[in-house]
Amino acid sequence: MANRDPQSVLSPRHKLFSEWASCFTRSVRYAVDGDCASAREEFGKIDGKSLAFWFHTVAQYGGSDRLAVLDRAATARSAVIKSRARMPNSRQTRDILERDQWSCRYCESPLLLRSQLDKFRSLIGEDLFPLGRTNLSKHGAYFLHVATIDHIVPWSAGGTNESDNLAATCHACNFGKDDFTFEELSLDTPSAANHRKNASWVKTVEDLDGL
Repeated sequence: MANRDPQSVLSPRHKLFSEWASCFTRSVRYAVDGDCASAREEFGKIDGKSLAFWFHTVAQYGGSDRLAVLDRAATARSAVIKSRARMPNSRQTRDILERDQWSCRYCESPLLLRSQLDKFRSLIGEDLFPLGRTNLSKHGAYFLHVATIDHIVPWSAGGTNESDNLAATCHACNFGKDDFTFEELSLDTPSAANHRKNASWVKTVEDLDGL
């Protein structure tokens, strides 16, 4: 469709998101290199409260809000035959993340598995990166940088765990896309082949794994 929006606008983004993502990647690199003081300084530049508020009020409703703007009703799902496992296993999850350069296929945020994120938090201090029980008591970087796997064709619409139907995504994009297809949201389906390469970030993730 000629008037489709770019894939990156599932939810409106704060003007400083790119800058904060760069702070995150630099912070992880400093932590991996043993310079925890610089890692804390870089991470401290990220406005975690603003990010958490954005997720709580905007991002988690991205798909449903787009449908409302488009004046469309959610598609009723009929019964479909589904594969036995709803989500990919840990090996397949890592394979998808490696294929997608450890970044969100939908918004290109750099990603870490929760276990890797916890390792990073232990290096910079959990006081700087709190993860409370509620959205607003978590540091907002969590929503942009913890890795999840999304079914491009939703599970409820018959989507499978075949690798070409799986995308590495941040929590915000996955949660915001919800149970909708890209066609329903008038968004271009992001291609793994066209996903931006990020060799320096991939190397940082590999080095973090090696600690």
